[in-house]
Amino acid sequence: MRTIGMYSHLDKKDTLSVELTMQQLVAKIVKMNYGEHRFLSELVIQRKASPEYEKYEEFRKHTAWLEALLTDGYY
Repeated sequence: MRTIGMYSHLDKKDTLSVELTMQQLVAKIVKMNYGEHRFLSELVIQRKASPEYEKYEEFRKHTAWLEALLTDGYY
């Protein structure tokens, strides 16, 4: 079973410091080692830390769906 952030140790070697279009960014993320899982894991972490997380039920629900997708094995 996978967990949120389980590939975060890979972030140490993968850094981006140039401007990218959204398409370029997604292409780079997909090419990274477990990049999609790492990106979406960080999205879940940041959404949970966001003020919107406490304010809006829909925001929490969608965050939970994304987390469930990741913990169900999506990578």
